[in-house]
Amino acid sequence: MVVSIYEVIHDVDVEKARFRRKLLAAVRIQSRVRAFILARRYRKARVERRVSAATRIAARFRAFRQRQKFMKQRKAMMRCQGNVLCRQIRRAFLKVKKDTVTCQAFVRRFLATTWFARVRTARRTLEDNVDAIRELIHKYNMDAQEFKECFVNRSISGPFKHLATFEDYEISQTKQYPAGVTPDAGTLPKLQSAVDELKKLKKENAELQAKLAQTTAEHHGTEEEKEWKEKLGTRYEELPEMIQKLKVDLHRVTEEAKQSLPLPIKLQHQYQYRYYSLYGNTLLHIASGTRSTSPITWSKMC
Repeated sequence: MVVSIYEVIHDVDVEKARFRRKLLAAVRIQSRVRAFILARRYRKARVERRVSAATRIAARFRAFRQRQKFMKQRKAMMRCQGNVLCRQIRRAFLKVKKDTVTCQAFVRRFLATTWFARVRTARRTLEDNVDAIRELIHKYNMDAQEFKECFVNRSISGPFKHLATFEDYEISQTKQYPAGVTPDAGTLPKLQSAVDELKKLKKENAELQAKLAQTTAEHHGTEEEKEWKEKLGTRYEELPEMIQKLKVDLHRVTEEAKQSLPLPIKLQHQYQYRYYSLYGNTLLHIASGTRSTSPITWSKMC
């Protein structure tokens, strides 16, 4: 009995160990299966995420391309609308411009017609007045001719000379006006107007000749100044001072010559004088030698 109990216990232990091994194997198999399922789920989720990301990227890219296309079409459409609107507005502007030009033409024609009618009326009035004046002048000349026949030699002279013709009478009448006051130009003859114009032209000619002489003098002075600048170079700036000094020296020499007395001496030959020149520059040499009144300078001159 005892042996059988031990065997039974041993069998129980063996069964327990076998059960444990089976349990561990089942647990290990379950863990492997779960790991496989999780790995498959992870791979599936990863693929789905990749597909979803690629789909989103493709969708965004397609949306970007479609927006670009839409913006290009919108821009082209706006350009077409702008061209159409510009053409329509230009047509309207040209129509308004044409209507305005037509209205202006009618207004200008009305103004020109009114002006022409006014000018024609004034011209006719002036022509009538001129004809009347001509008749009066002709009558006056006829009366003057009859007046001439009253004299022996048929010529008017003396205090009635201004009655010979109408022009002479008008000229004599204009002389009675004060200086600077002239009568109406319409009453003056052409001869008097020509005389006044001639006097005015003579005055202007005199003024222009004076200006021309002044300009010629200035131009001559400018050319002479340029010539002296080319000759003297950098020494040209000293020329005014030299001229002033020379004028002072010449003035002093002139004053001394006026105050001097003639000496009873006879001049030697002209070539024996150092400061004498045969070319007309005697005064310059004397002035240059008499800048100081020292005995040495006077000894050089004598």
